[in-house]
Amino acid sequence: MQELKELIQKADSYKEKRLANTFSLEEQNKINELLKIKFIYNSNAINENSLTLFETTKILTTNSLTIPSHKDYKEVLGHSAAYDYMLSLSQQEELIITRENILKLHVLLYGQIKAQSAGTIRTTMVVPKESNYVVPSPDELDHLMNHLADQLDSSKYALHPIELAALAHKRLLDIYPFLYGNGQVARLLMNLILIHAGYGITIIPCEKKEDYFKALATSRKLYNPDPITKLIAECIVNTNATYFEQLNQ
Repeated sequence: MQELKELIQKADSYKEKRLANTFSLEEQNKINELLKIKFIYNSNAINENSLTLFETTKILTTNSLTIPSHKDYKEVLGHSAAYDYMLSLSQQEELIITRENILKLHVLLYGQIKAQSAGTIRTTMVVPKESNYVVPSPDELDHLMNHLADQLDSSKYALHPIELAALAHKRLLDIYPFLYGNGQVARLLMNLILIHAGYGITIIPCEKKEDYFKALATSRKLYNPDPITKLIAECIVNTNATYFEQLNQ
């Protein structure tokens, strides 16, 4: 797919620009905090969290917002903790992704909402809201989760980092290991790989929700990762464009 190749080249050029930029660490950290808030808002909104960007910002910057939905409020705080853990993993010299890392992301994300099932592999069948995709049965999940970690480890030198991030994201959503929050964990896992590789945070906008689900469904139908990889590559380019626009203001 020529368009995907061109998007990856453009993303790579932003990576090089990040390495060469002369902006102060303080300036970069300020923009990264803003992007963290936007990432959490958009990722939660894709999963039907009702809070606005303004409300999400107030919770994360002042913790002073009183809202009626206890779950949505807790989800923002949990997502922030999971994001920070993902960021800490991305700073390691070598990229290491384990089943335990993935489970901990889910614990941090949902531990304040449903502590008993947070970080626990589901034991029942579920139907994803976004599609008619038939998820694997519970008795397959232990093997699939272990295989995912092995697959990512064996592929990290063979695939381009953007392809690896898209693979991790898609495979986790194919496995659908949790009762809820699979999309949020998949997007955190994707960003763990991208940040480690030097692309910075990548936001899939909630306005692109239908395109996002369609790309995922098409990749499943065709047994071809290119459609979802292309959408992710577009989001890498667009988020980096925002990053540098903010730095230049």
